[in-house]
Amino acid sequence: MQLTKYLAVVGTNWTHEIVQMVLNKSAEFAPMLACFENLSHEALQKLPSPRVLGTHLPLRFLPPKITERAKIVCVFRNPKDVAVSLHNYMCHINFLNYNATWNNYYKLFVNGDVPCGDWFDHVQDWERVITEHKTAQILTLKYEDMKQNLQETVSRIANFLCVDLGPKLTFEIANKCEFEAQYAERTTNVHEVIAKLTKDTPNFLYRKGEVGEWKNWFSVAQSEEFDKLYQERMKNSNLKLRYS
Repeated sequence: MQLTKYLAVVGTNWTHEIVQMVLNKSAEFAPMLACFENLSHEALQKLPSPRVLGTHLPLRFLPPKITERAKIVCVFRNPKDVAVSLHNYMCHINFLNYNATWNNYYKLFVNGDVPCGDWFDHVQDWERVITEHKTAQILTLKYEDMKQNLQETVSRIANFLCVDLGPKLTFEIANKCEFEAQYAERTTNVHEVIAKLTKDTPNFLYRKGEVGEWKNWFSVAQSEEFDKLYQERMKNSNLKLRYS
């Protein structure tokens, strides 16, 4: 199967929007991108090149030569906010019939019994690839840094994709892709497929996008327990993430 030339990986829908604007050299919203795991082989083949695909799948479920045949934008986010985001994401998809309390969900998350699997395994697989495959074209981003300076992120993505935006368009794309602006667009002009899948909110893909939202969900005991688990599971990791 012919792989896409560009592939936005490990979340987020936010990043997909930025990549698409950069490639189009336009600060205008385009149709939302499909996730790799939701496309049939036939649908994938019909996409125009260069193909931009998002995915939340663990590395082991992606095509085996993906690091050789695709440019990859890999986004990391602190796991406490990931946990909260995923819980709320599942709450607002109507076909899941998901009604777990936060406390019950928390236990599932720390055990890796959630969609897309164990967060620690997921992140460490990408760390290993980045370390071992020096020739792989992988741009790593951190969600928290994107929130702090989106214009710099847009510039980094453009440089990685060899697109010359110039300072004016870089600013315009960053301004259009600030979470608040993107939320307003995607919850006002909702694609009919997304609308059919969403319950109790305009668009299940968008919520708050805040850094540190986990503090409103984790109990003190849960936070301390998770910190210990993180230290144990990530003891050999060089990844540095911010939680606020």
